[in-house]
Amino acid sequence: MQAPCPVYQKVIRLGDWLRSKRADYKSPERKAAMLIYAAAAIHHESDWPDPPQWPDGLAG
Repeated sequence: MQAPCPVYQKVIRLGDWLRSKRADYKSPERKAAMLIYAAAAIHHESDWPDPPQWPDGLAG
């Protein structure tokens, strides 16, 4: 199995951070995290090219 791309890893960390903000599964943060996880899974499982790299000021 290939290692996840850097973008995928950043997106999962963002989803984890959002999910940690509110435990209530009906909260906007939790819903946003679920959408982020779904988008990351679709990207990771597809043969789509990776998106462009983040500009220097946004890498994190």
